[in-house]
Amino acid sequence: MGNTQTTLSSEDLIWYEENTFFTKREIIKYHEAFKRLTKSGKTYLTQPDFLRLHELRLNPFKERIASVFSTYTGESDGDRVITFDSFIDFLSVFSEEATHEVKAYYAFRIYDFNEDGYIDEEDLTMMLKKITVDSLGSAEIDAIVDKVSSPGPFQKDLPDAS
Repeated sequence: MGNTQTTLSSEDLIWYEENTFFTKREIIKYHEAFKRLTKSGKTYLTQPDFLRLHELRLNPFKERIASVFSTYTGESDGDRVITFDSFIDFLSVFSEEATHEVKAYYAFRIYDFNEDGYIDEEDLTMMLKKITVDSLGSAEIDAIVDKVSSPGPFQKDLPDAS
């Protein structure tokens, strides 16, 4: 929508208001903030610039958040940028007004490190390493992952899906 413009059109404002959890006034405020964050008139934030945002600085999942909300430019291997569309989506998802369904959808995408559509043992291992800032050893992490991924008492009572 407003990625290549220095100001938002009325149509853009209406679209963002209908598709985010923000008012027009908030959208304008965030667009102005986005313009201040971008460098030399660019219409996007680089992933390193995005990761320096105060809101992400201490988040152990900041790289995954940046990956989920960024777009691959195709210019060189690993070049990812955050457009205003992605920026406003990011702010909207993490706002208090976002629904539980929206938050759950994005939480799943963030925690699915290997992006295979499942939260598996590899993802659990990565989560534990991020949360504990590598303070647990491999054996401790493996034990936790084994415990979390083993069948629980309630799973025994579930009927077979086949």
